[in-house]
Amino acid sequence: MKATVLTKVLLTVFAVLLFSLSGYTKAAAVFPDYKISKASIENLKMGIKQDNEGVRKCCIYFAGKYKISELKDDLIEQFNNEKNPQIRVLIALSLYQIEDGRSMEFLKNISRIDNDPKVQKMCMAIYEEYSANNAKSHL
Repeated sequence: MKATVLTKVLLTVFAVLLFSLSGYTKAAAVFPDYKISKASIENLKMGIKQDNEGVRKCCIYFAGKYKISELKDDLIEQFNNEKNPQIRVLIALSLYQIEDGRSMEFLKNISRIDNDPKVQKMCMAIYEEYSANNAKSHL
């Protein structure tokens, strides 16, 4: 009984978040200076730390897709706490999309010390791609 109520609540929160972010993409196309609301950012922060893996993945994905730099510290914190290597790679990709230099240095360091070889390889590949793109933009 409790599990179904919790599932319904999480799905409702996710639906509200999804609809608020879909409005953001439409508004961002018309109004480039459109800011995502503080409530949406707080919902994503909560979702990034959820026990529900599906909600966690979606919130991590949206943080990167919409380049919400306010969430980079939450993503790094979740990376350090995350046990699932696939989600750690998703976090690394979201950090890449946000394009923050400090986050990229974090990924560079993680690529040397992470326990999972796939996570190490992906973090290094992401860091190298970021470095290559930055070198091109400085030319």
